Amino acid sequence: LPDSAEPGHYLIDIEEGRYFSLGFQVAEYRKPEVDLSVDFSKAEIKQGEDLKAKVKALYFFGAPASALKLNWTLTTRSGFFRPLPGYQIGDWDSSWMMPRRFASYMEDNSLFGKYITSGEAQTSADGIVSITVPASLLKENAASTNRQELILEVTVTDESESRVSARGSATLHPADFYIGIKPEVWSGQAKKPIGYTIQTFDWKGGASGNHVLKATFQKVTWKEIENWQPGVGSLFEAVFTPVATTDFKTDAQGKARLEFTPPEAGTYQLEVKGEGADSKSLLWVGGEGRAPWPKLPDQHLQMQLDAEEYSVGQSARIFIPNPLGEKTLALVTVERS
Repeated sequence: LPDSAEPGHYLIDIEEGRYFSLGFQVAEYRKPEVDLSVDFSKAEIKQGEDLKAKVKALYFFGAPASALKLNWTLTTRSGFFRPLPGYQIGDWDSSWMMPRRFASYMEDNSLFGKYITSGEAQTSADGIVSITVPASLLKENAASTNRQELILEVTVTDESESRVSARGSATLHPADFYIGIKPEVWSGQAKKPIGYTIQTFDWKGGASGNHVLKATFQKVTWKEIENWQPGVGSLFEAVFTPVATTDFKTDAQGKARLEFTPPEAGTYQLEVKGEGADSKSLLWVGGEGRAPWPKLPDQHLQMQLDAEEYSVGQSARIFIPNPLGEKTLALVTVERS
């Protein structure tokens, strides 16, 4: 761009048989006066610990930026922890059951995350502010069985009334270890045993053994919440009926195996918890009789695949739950992207 180029939006067009375009923005830039950084005393903490962070404001020539007003906000987003394929860790995602226009408001994984708390401060003579978020506040606003990312965003206003922002993140673990549940079948059958492989992991994804756990096998039915928001779509909540429970202990390598028999067709959940860790796995079970799959908003179906990845020459098996309660004609299309 020439030095005379004005700030604003630009578009590059190319037309040679086919048409291509690319848009970009040109903006003026002024280097801020303050270099702002956010550091945590520990990059990973467990639920029950305080979150401690240090904010440092320095002028670019090295001197501390003292007596600057500072605003900070702490948010959280559910993190992704899957050290081995096929294992369900933490709670299962229920957003697919919600109306699409509503699910985006319920998700913690939005652009800004879920708000926890915020505050104001002023930098000290050495340009530093220490921030502590007590464990009780984290438990109240960030209680989850999933791993979470805690995001601290800090903004200062320098002498020229310009704002400078920085952010840092730390990991919040629900317990000292995670429980992985792996069904040995991708879709079960009523009155036939279903096996589950259990694996307990440490924070880095390695084996964590010798944990005393409790497993509960439950049938899931779906209850529609009536008149919750007219015109938006139906919203369902899960109702759990215990089928069987057992206490067990993982071996030194963190492994164990469980087996349960579903009495009839439907949806079932296996929940395994202990020592603060908690994981759940959902499984479709076919068989005689009517299986009460939920009739989801926008006529949406939740299909189940028998694998996460396929190679050329392999066959993919797909289970399609029928919410209509009778044999129904289905149109199936296969697409590639």
